[in-house]
This record gives sequence, C-alpha cells and structure tokens, in this order.
Amino acid sequence: MLVPATAPDGANVIDTDTKLTDAMLDAICAATWEDRHVAAIGRYVGLQQNGAGDIDHDELERIVGHGLGCWLIQHVRYPGWAPTQQLGVADGQAARRNAELVGYPHGCNLVLDLEGVRPGTPDEQVADYCDAWANAVIDAFGSTLYVGYAAVLGPSQLYARPNFHSYARDIGPRSVTNRGFQWVQTAEDIVLEGVKVDLGRVMQDALGGNLVWCAAGPADRITEPELPTAQLPQDRQVDDLAQRRLFDLPQAHRMPQRGQVWTCGAYSDPSLPKVLATALRAVNFCVGPSFGRSPGWPRKSGRSSGCTRSQ
Repeated sequence: MLVPATAPDGANVIDTDTKLTDAMLDAICAATWEDRHVAAIGRYVGLQQNGAGDIDHDELERIVGHGLGCWLIQHVRYPGWAPTQQLGVADGQAARRNAELVGYPHGCNLVLDLEGVRPGTPDEQVADYCDAWANAVIDAFGSTLYVGYAAVLGPSQLYARPNFHSYARDIGPRSVTNRGFQWVQTAEDIVLEGVKVDLGRVMQDALGGNLVWCAAGPADRITEPELPTAQLPQDRQVDDLAQRRLFDLPQAHRMPQRGQVWTCGAYSDPSLPKVLATALRAVNFCVGPSFGRSPGWPRKSGRSSGCTRSQ
C-alpha cells in the first residue's frame, strides 16, 4: 500500500536517472553524508511515455520497500527548447499519465523541471507553459516547479503561478518571492555507492509547506509481534485444530490495524471467523494495547458486550 507522506524537515535526499536494483538500494540505505542517511529518492517519468531507464511500478515498490520515500520528476528537454502553452498541456498530461501508470499515489508532488530554455523566449510564453502543465496535473498531484538555469521567469513571476505551491532548485542562486523552496540540490553528479546522483535536502518553505512524496502505508509498516502462547487452566479445554488455526489465520483476521486493539468479552461478534470465535471462547483472553499479555492473562471474563475494535 503506497500513500502520500510529508517530507520531514531537513532530511537528506537524492535524485537519480538510474534505475535502482535491490543491491543498489541496500547500499544507498547504508550510506550517510553529514551523519545522516538518505530519506527519499527522486526518480523520473517520461515526456511522452516512460522509457527503459525511467521508474516503473516494480522499482517504486522496491524503493518504498526499503523504507525510503520517493517523489517523481518529469524529464526536461535538451537545452534550447521553447516552451508553449500547447506543449505545457501535452507535457502535463504525459507527466500525470506516466506517474499514474507506475502506481504513484494521488496527493503526492509531481515535479516540472524548468531549465535550459531557449534564450530570448518571452516571459509570457514560459509562464503559459508552466500554467498549462500545472492545470493538467493539479486535480491528481501537487505541482512542484523545479527552477534551474535559464528558467527565464524571475522570483515574483515564479511565485505568481497560480497552481504551483511548491518549488525546488538546483545548486545555483535561485529564489522565489515569499515562499522559497521545499527541496534544494546541494551537489550534482556525485557517485554514491556506485550510483550517479544529485544530493539534496528537503525543508519547510517560508509559508509552511513541505514536499509530499510516496511512502509505504501503515499496513506495510506493521512488524507483526510474536503472539502469546495460550496457557490454559486445567479445567479449560480448547479444540487443538481450532487453536492451531487461530495462530495460522491471515493477519487481517488475527491482528488489529495500527492504533487499534481487540477488546474481547463474550466473543459473539458475527464478524469474527468461526474458528477464531471458537478458540477465543475457550482461551478467553484479552489482548492489551502492546499486543502482550494483559494482567492476569488468561482470565475468566464474566458477561460482557462482545469483541470490538477500539481506536
């Protein structure tokens, strides 16, 4: 399960045009600079369709499976390109489509790379391109404008773009009026554990905004605790098959979600699997908030209101 997650202020990040394998990700996770590990990786989607070197669904799953965040950037054209409103519509639609194809969750930030614009291109033409791009993605993704060299637009023009509320920059002296940046590159073309990357950092901007990237959802982060072994009083018996099935049940039936606990009483809740209800009636236990044994476990419960999930 992939979900949007707010980038932590001050975290180290990298972006790379290299398709990442498990071995590469293992090495990246172990690496540090300035005494901090990498928190997230920026990867790329295509201008028309995703190419062989661009991110795909499996790679996205690999990245978040290593405990890293991931955000997506659309490739920029070769230096000397000329933005137009029509091109902005096409590029924005492609960025959205390509991000959705790899399973990038709605609500995350998608980045427009603005740099290398042909000298002499009118400001209005560049602004129209940016606005058209943002309009094509804004109902699905947050729009981030990356400001590099030869971006043409000045600080106040960048801030004036109506559907950009997030900005990033290269290592150059860039600025955006009032807001500033949520992601900045600090070094370019660095080889980190054999992978060519740009180093960077994420931060809260001057208006309190943060980059939103993709991360593993709560269900993916749960580390299943060891379930207690039932120690039944001599006068209580439990069907051996029922007990074994209790501990072999799928996680969704035997464990609460994060932040929830089972409170077990009369064990009459019809939503419980029959075998679980049978075993619970015999074992008659309550699972505490830490999934450990509650005081006096197991215990006789007397009459109660059944099994509920409490938040």
